[in-house]
Amino acid sequence: MSSHYHLEVFQEAELLVNISQHVLVPVHQTLSPEEKKTLLPGAYYGPKRGQVVKIIRPSETAGRYVSF
Repeated sequence: MSSHYHLEVFQEAELLVNISQHVLVPVHQTLSPEEKKTLLPGAYYGPKRGQVVKIIRPSETAGRYVSF
């Protein structure tokens, strides 16, 4: 049955405000299979589940941009 349904439990207090619509929450998007394939070269570095990968990119405004 788990292959047909995905259940998630929320407390009533968590549902009073839709935080995904808050002005300070950045846009979140699910990647398409094609986009996922272009992102996966980072997997070649061999991170294991639970490890955090630090990604440093050049930035025109800040010099560099760090994401995890």
